[in-house]
Amino acid sequence: AGLTIENIHAVEVVGSSSRVPAIMRILTEFFGKEPRRTMNASECVAKGCALQCAILSPTFKVREFQVNESFPFPIALSWKGPAPDAQNGALENHQSTVVFPKGNPIPSVKALTFYRSGTFTIDVQYADVSELQAPAKISTYTIGPFQSAKGERAKLKVKVRLNLHGIVSVDSATLLEEEEVEVPVVKEAVKEPAEMETDEASGDAAPSTTSESDVNMQDAKGAGDASGAENGVPESGDKPVKMETDAKVEAPKKKVKKTSVPVTEIVYGAMAAADVQKAVEKEFEMALQDRVMEETKDKKNAVEAYVYDMRNKLSDKYQEFVIDTEREQFMAKLQEVEDWLYEDGEDETKGVYIAKLEELKKQGDPIEQRY
Repeated sequence: AGLTIENIHAVEVVGSSSRVPAIMRILTEFFGKEPRRTMNASECVAKGCALQCAILSPTFKVREFQVNESFPFPIALSWKGPAPDAQNGALENHQSTVVFPKGNPIPSVKALTFYRSGTFTIDVQYADVSELQAPAKISTYTIGPFQSAKGERAKLKVKVRLNLHGIVSVDSATLLEEEEVEVPVVKEAVKEPAEMETDEASGDAAPSTTSESDVNMQDAKGAGDASGAENGVPESGDKPVKMETDAKVEAPKKKVKKTSVPVTEIVYGAMAAADVQKAVEKEFEMALQDRVMEETKDKKNAVEAYVYDMRNKLSDKYQEFVIDTEREQFMAKLQEVEDWLYEDGEDETKGVYIAKLEELKKQGDPIEQRY
């Protein structure tokens, strides 16, 4: 941020670390003032989360806040490039560059340009391993195969993405080739009949010809052309201008051809693609089981709620709309279903509960309709 310690007015600590004496002592020594703990930690975190959700949501419109999220570790890319004396049998030289320095904003996308004649690999790794207890290499990407149209080293643009979750990946690779496109010559037909009519015009049309030559005489060479026209010589001031636009030859244009290049990913310490697919399928099966269990529980609760509700209504507001014998039979049926729910019907399927509820409604719906 470009600030010094003198620019800091106050230091506020939020979170569980505010209860650690060692951390508070380090902050006090660094800033030269004791950090304050006056904010409600739970409240400010909840408010910040709610505000961030509102910013990301297209439904709400809030005041614009600039929130800069940064990545805490430097990320470097390394690859093998052709050595200057590769023709003499020298090995390929190893090159590396820090693509995302420490504190780089996230998400972020960087583009790198390579000149290669065949398939090559890129390693993604931590630039400084001393800051973390983990292997340096993160992943390896194989870019190719591809083939240049001219058989020479081709230009490739590789996009590297650091997403919102702090995961680095090679997003895409594009082969860029320049090719010359010949532009056809476009010829405009000269209106000869119109010219002849002007040349063979009678004396009555002479003023109009003189007027046209006056307009064309804005050029400095118009004086000589006018004298020729007065002597009966065909006007030469018009035809050279038409000859310049008669045939227009353009130089060949260069066009950049873009071709997508396949990228193969190997993430160290990660699950294989087949294992990930199996895990996704297993997760889908468990989610389906959870959904069936929830729906079954809802149907069971619906049967239980119907029993309690209908029993109360038969003794209250439905009492005058049902005969005594029918009410007693229905009450006995409701009691039977209640006992079944807590005994044999404790762990039934969703379909059984749906059938049991429909069976009860066949007796209860006519009573409700009479009410």
